[in-house]
Amino acid sequence: MYTEDFEKRGYSIRNVIFKLLIVVILAWIIAKLLPRFIVPQWNQLNGKDDCRTSNCDSSLSMLSSQTYVDNIERMKNSAISYFTSDKLPKELSDFWKVTLKDMINDHIIEELVDKNNKVVDQEKSYVKITKISNGYVLEVYIKDSEKRDYNIFHLDHYRYCSDYLCQKR
Repeated sequence: MYTEDFEKRGYSIRNVIFKLLIVVILAWIIAKLLPRFIVPQWNQLNGKDDCRTSNCDSSLSMLSSQTYVDNIERMKNSAISYFTSDKLPKELSDFWKVTLKDMINDHIIEELVDKNNKVVDQEKSYVKITKISNGYVLEVYIKDSEKRDYNIFHLDHYRYCSDYLCQKR
């Protein structure tokens, strides 16, 4: 009996509209909640408020973060190629520090610019590698026109390294 009624009536327009309404409401909820979970993490690392609590342009913040990340990555890659076996510290807790200016003078890296097209401070920006018990710690510090921060990477000589040192996968 139930199937006969269904076959006679077909799809109810009310059911189709109801399902469509549920899909639209779910899409709206996801669109409202998703930006709360995707926030540039660099602002939080620098102790700054994110764009939800202050009046900042999120696209500018993302651009700033991306430029900063690119500069960190360029300095890290240049430092990995710079620190060959003869330039690495040998004793535990020994370190080797190279400023950005020295790296530029040795033609290892070109000048870095921040999001404002200002040159990154070459004297205060540096790369420091320290010997630890299970490899090396690479500290990349950059001071640009707006902020200063550092990132730390664990390096060692692994089988899959294309250079003498590389980051653990």
